[in-house]
Amino acid sequence: MKIYDEVLEILRDLPQCRNSDKQLIWIFWQVVDHVIEGSTVNGGLASINCNEFMRTTPAESITRARRAVQAHHPELRASKPVQEARTRKQDAFQEWLYR
Repeated sequence: MKIYDEVLEILRDLPQCRNSDKQLIWIFWQVVDHVIEGSTVNGGLASINCNEFMRTTPAESITRARRAVQAHHPELRASKPVQEARTRKQDAFQEWLYR
């Protein structure tokens, strides 16, 4: 299954991942890449070693897929405050980048 499809499924099943890229990445690595065992989204201690980390899907690919999914499926977008914060961060970054 493509990264896009996996992210779409996670965002449908776990609404808390819509607001947090970190939670989305953690769940993706746990459920799709199967490198994180015995952990949960809201707690539980887990760690991965370098070899496991190197086998994971890059976080940038997961967040890129999240942006594409949310562009095509507005019902899966983050809450308004999170959307506004993401927009402010992007605008601030672009302002700094193009000075």
